[in-house]
Amino acid sequence: MGLPTVTLLQGKHSRGREPDMADRYLSFTGTAPGRFLTRRLGLPQPTALLGA
Repeated sequence: MGLPTVTLLQGKHSRGREPDMADRYLSFTGTAPGRFLTRRLGLPQPTALLGA
């Protein structure tokens, strides 16, 4: 038995786990309150990566 095989296209979502912090931040910054707060606080506003 070894470690589970994970490809670059397979994220934590597809393995049934809690989303990454980066995924949560990206989804938060996609909301109106998230955009407002990130701009107001000077936080980075990430762009979504293109998925396959």
